[in-house]
Amino acid sequence: MLQQLGINATVIVQFVIFIVTFFALIKLVYEPFAAIHEKRLQNTKGSLEIADDIHKKSQELQSQYSEKAKEVHGKISEIFKHVKTEASAEQEKILAQAKAEANTVLETNRKNLQTRATQLETELKDMKSGLVMAINNKLLGKS
Repeated sequence: MLQQLGINATVIVQFVIFIVTFFALIKLVYEPFAAIHEKRLQNTKGSLEIADDIHKKSQELQSQYSEKAKEVHGKISEIFKHVKTEASAEQEKILAQAKAEANTVLETNRKNLQTRATQLETELKDMKSGLVMAINNKLLGKS
């Protein structure tokens, strides 16, 4: 029956050659390739894990940085408010002192002007009679 299909004893030899070649290829090609592929996957998985760890650490560091930045900003704001309050107090003190000095100078000048006005009024009163006489003489034509 196999003869009628055109199959003879060489089929068994070809089958044995196929089996030997199949196992030889498995040992020589597939197993080294599979080992290299597995090693590459392990290295890649390790790299991914390392990358994930680095990413987590960077997020933690960023959150720590944000917290410290907020703390520093708060301290700076506090210092700024304190210095601003001190500066305002100093400004008020200087303005009050300047106003007091200005009032003192103003009062001194006012007293001086009143004194001078009184002196001039007295002098004008003293000159009044002489001036009236001189004007009358001029109007009457007497020199």
